[in-house]
Amino acid sequence: MKRMKVLFLSLLAISAIQAKVYYVSPDGDNSDGSSWGKAFHSLLDAQQTVSNPCEIWVKQGTYNVVDTTLTMMNGVNVYGGFLGNEANLNARNSDPSLTILNGNKTKRILTAADNLTVETVWDGFTIQNGNSGNAGGVSLLKNATLQNCIIQQNKNAVNSGGGVYMNTNDTDSVKLINCIVRENAVYYNGTATSPAGGGGVYIHDGAAAVIRACTIENNKVDGDSYTGSRMYGGGVFMNDGAIEQSTVSKNKATNIDFETGKLTTVGFINAGGIMVMTPAAGSVRISNCVIEGNVAEVQSGGGIMINPYWTSSVVAAGVTVENTIIANNYSRQQGGGVFCDSQNEGSTAAYNFINCVIANNEANLNPGGGVFINNKAGSTVKFTNSTIVNNRMNTYNYGGAGIYYNNISADITNCIFWGNLNAGTTPLKHHLRTKDVAGNRVIYCAFDQRYVESEITSASDPTDIQGTLSLANENDGASGNLVQFIRPTSFNGIAKDEAQQTEISQALWAIRPTSACVDAGATVRDLKYDLLGTERPYGGKYDIGAYEYNPATGSSIRQTTTGNAPKAYGIKGAIVIDNTDAATQATVYTLLGANCKTAMLKEGENRINIAQPGIYIVKAGNNTAKVLVK
Repeated sequence: MKRMKVLFLSLLAISAIQAKVYYVSPDGDNSDGSSWGKAFHSLLDAQQTVSNPCEIWVKQGTYNVVDTTLTMMNGVNVYGGFLGNEANLNARNSDPSLTILNGNKTKRILTAADNLTVETVWDGFTIQNGNSGNAGGVSLLKNATLQNCIIQQNKNAVNSGGGVYMNTNDTDSVKLINCIVRENAVYYNGTATSPAGGGGVYIHDGAAAVIRACTIENNKVDGDSYTGSRMYGGGVFMNDGAIEQSTVSKNKATNIDFETGKLTTVGFINAGGIMVMTPAAGSVRISNCVIEGNVAEVQSGGGIMINPYWTSSVVAAGVTVENTIIANNYSRQQGGGVFCDSQNEGSTAAYNFINCVIANNEANLNPGGGVFINNKAGSTVKFTNSTIVNNRMNTYNYGGAGIYYNNISADITNCIFWGNLNAGTTPLKHHLRTKDVAGNRVIYCAFDQRYVESEITSASDPTDIQGTLSLANENDGASGNLVQFIRPTSFNGIAKDEAQQTEISQALWAIRPTSACVDAGATVRDLKYDLLGTERPYGGKYDIGAYEYNPATGSSIRQTTTGNAPKAYGIKGAIVIDNTDAATQATVYTLLGANCKTAMLKEGENRINIAQPGIYIVKAGNNTAKVLVK
């Protein structure tokens, strides 16, 4: 009897804390929102009535947000995608394109209250046509989570965050998860006094925000031809936080006159893809991402710029870019793929690139087709087990079509330099330039025959060079030290036509078992996995480059999913997903973010056929995995 009483009381307690559900539908009678028949006609009506904790279920359709911006209320979770007859949250269609919040280009659409004490979620909406002086579409503060949403065609005409603005001082307490952020913009109107940017997303200084499993594409910052424009980060402007398992592609930093449509190449407009404006302290992490096809039309940093502009402080913040592909990005000046600076003497900032592929990027007027580094003494920029290939600089007056170091010493271990070119044939300055600076270290790296040692060392400033592997210029052949990438591109620099774009999308810079780079690297302490998650070292020695050869790689890769999340792995011609929950949707993307397949998963094992071998990103529910299909 006592046990029954305890169970009864426990059930009462559970019932008491279960969230009440309110309903929004244009077909309801707009009374109290307690059922679909009594549903509120708008989210604003619902928000004026509900109390937390609760859920609001919204019927599919378009809801205009014109007079009043919607608010993320403490403990009130809001879900879109319902037909208007469901009794279970899992019965809805989670496709965010079915439930639209439309700002009609008049105001910001959604903002989080500043007093959220518990995680508060909005899920399953398209948020579009917002227009505000700060945070054009959505403003997320502490404990706010926006997931499974499309944020598109919003704009900001004064400051930062065309699509999404993220700000919090709490670790990992503001999140953007499994969202598409596209075609948003920040425009400069001549009045901003501080750096503005983040056409897609802006993360404020001190905000330990997380962007996870998102696609951020076709966003821009635009100076509107002002010669004093200060605009950064066509895709993302981040002062802090992390980007994980995401694709940042086809974003732009530009300066186009709205009336004439002409580009003005004057102004401080940088970072087509991601701007990392490091604070004096803290850290930024970019991991398991693809950064592709971004453009800096005015200045530098086509893919990524790391630069603590607008601070006189000595910078100690660290930046880590790991397991990431940086490809097909363009800069009018230097740093087609990446531009790094630390600004102030005595800064101790450490920028680390680990297990990265930096390929087919292009710098037009200055050096550093792949990477340009201009850090000051005291800071460090390290490259470990990365593959720097087929990058191009359209000049030969400087050097370093692959990586250009200036002011600070190089620190490079277990990296492949292959196919990087400058304009013209003489002087050869193709792969790496880092001379005239003391303390350089180039350890167990592989270079093709375009390597010029005098570009990285001199009698007055000798470089610590160990274990250099000399590669043939050809990928395959009958003899010589061949790199033998599985599927390299056949050209250097960015794609100029559709055929080359296809090569970029299908490129696979992993090495074959007969590559000269297998077991040719130095031991790297604490480096346990490669770009795909394959364990390092395999066979007792480290390989050179971003990928560790393992004969089992095609059938088993360490996954990023946890707990009961669907587990995905690649086999020959297919992706297999082991799903523990019924009615979960899975989407397969290429590394460049193109949607290949979408399927509803049954409980148990599911097989999705894939015709083209390569690396794919699989999203199932709110979880993401990277797999290799042979």
